[in-house]
Amino acid sequence: MEQSDLDLLHTVPPYHLQSLVKLRHMPIASKGQDSVTPAKTSVSTTTIPDIARYLFEHASIHEAIRGLNETEGLILRELVACGGRANSRDLALYFAIGGVAHAASGAGGELSAITEQSGGLYPTPHPHGPFEQSLRRLLLLGLVFWGKQTNFAGRDYTSGIYDGVLIVPRAVRDVVNEVVKKERNEKAGQKVAQQEEIGEGIRAFQRMLYLYWSLVASMREGLQLVNSGLLSRAALRQVMELLVQNGNMEQIRTEQDVPRLLFLRLLLMKLGLLQERQGSLQAVPADEFFSLPLLERARRCYRLWLESPFWNELLYLPEVIVRPGPNPLDPAHEEVVRARKVLMERIMDERAETWQGISSFIALTKLYAPYLLFPRQYGARADRYSVGSNPYGWDFRLRRG
Repeated sequence: MEQSDLDLLHTVPPYHLQSLVKLRHMPIASKGQDSVTPAKTSVSTTTIPDIARYLFEHASIHEAIRGLNETEGLILRELVACGGRANSRDLALYFAIGGVAHAASGAGGELSAITEQSGGLYPTPHPHGPFEQSLRRLLLLGLVFWGKQTNFAGRDYTSGIYDGVLIVPRAVRDVVNEVVKKERNEKAGQKVAQQEEIGEGIRAFQRMLYLYWSLVASMREGLQLVNSGLLSRAALRQVMELLVQNGNMEQIRTEQDVPRLLFLRLLLMKLGLLQERQGSLQAVPADEFFSLPLLERARRCYRLWLESPFWNELLYLPEVIVRPGPNPLDPAHEEVVRARKVLMERIMDERAETWQGISSFIALTKLYAPYLLFPRQYGARADRYSVGSNPYGWDFRLRRG
């Protein structure tokens, strides 16, 4: 038993410990009794280590988990998957947007859909709501606890309506991970090996890389660059005529206005296939790269984007104004590269061929990485979008609201 699990019990109100002893049918004797019988007296007559020994025993946890309904099990697994600790309302938001909640009425354990929240608004907590009721049962069973920062003076510890940190004990996490691993192994054994397919999107992207490189290679003087390092308007027009169908050059002022083309150019430079020389963009012999198998070329491009700072996503935040913000060719901050890797890990964990709405994905990511892009050491969560409270020294504001 971990010390952290024992410490959790020390933060719990005595009345809740007494409820745990009764609900989990703990064979704990009151002091002075010779026989071991279920406790019927105040929990003060027993010791917390005695309760912990049974509460966090492997077989006892298995028994409690087997009695969960589908939604209770989903909530517990999601908490375990994000490290055993998450904000309760972030979790409620994800389950609301994800469209999963237990039907409170009816004993069939059916799932009911919740309409996706517009704009990522947090659902209003309700004591009889399906999420709150499921969370209440997890708290009653001692599978989940509130963090010590949550104040329960005069309030019900097992209510699921609070805004606080939920914690899954290490012993419970170990059992849940064991169950999940077993299920995954069984499913993997049933799957038929599928041949690795190359999608049309990968082919199209590699085709655009080659066309861009071949255009520059065909020009003796290369493509002209301006003082900012971006393509001149004339050079940009040549690239657009080749790679952009129905492109309206009149609405394009600089290369920054066509982020896809800027990304292609910067990636080609990172691959060592284009280079800047004497104010122009010049091609480098690329037979070695383009003779590689298509999938290997795609892998190299992906790894470069994932691990390198050449592309800065903060230049293209939708509906967000960043002041003063980065310059077009500024490398990405290390926090941006780190966040990129976290997001790709989340995407790789998603089940294949299963639709995941963007709002649902954002809500889930908030559970796993609540300080994505904005590390907590720079300031309070509420202030992190202001200058001086984030690693960039910028001010982030929504265009609307």
